[in-house]
Amino acid sequence: MANEYTLIANAQSSVADAVEILFTASEDTQITAFTATNNTGVNRSYRVYIYDSTSTPGANSPTKFVTSLRGFDLAPAIIGHLVPKGGTIRAESSAANSLVFRATGQLVST
Repeated sequence: MANEYTLIANAQSSVADAVEILFTASEDTQITAFTATNNTGVNRSYRVYIYDSTSTPGANSPTKFVTSLRGFDLAPAIIGHLVPKGGTIRAESSAANSLVFRATGQLVST
C-alpha cells in the first residue's frame, strides 16, 4: 500500500474568479482525496484544474457549488487523476478567502 501525503492543506483562493496554483508536483502524483469546504454564510462555487509542467491544461472538474455553513464537496471528477512531475493543481472560487481546499495523494512509481 502506497503512502498518502498531504498535497493541499487549508488553502484558499486569494482572488475571486482567478485560477491559482495550490500544489506543484515534485514527482508524478495521483490525487486520492480532495475536499472543498465552505464555512461562510453564503453558497460558493469553484473549479479545479490539473496542468502539466508546460502549463497546458489537462483534467478539470465541472463548476461545483458548495452550500453555506460547513457545506463541502469531494470533487469526484479530480480523484484518481495524475499530476505529472512539474505539473500543478489549480483552483478558482467565486469569492476570495471563502472555500478551504484540502487534498491528499500518493507518489506514482514510473
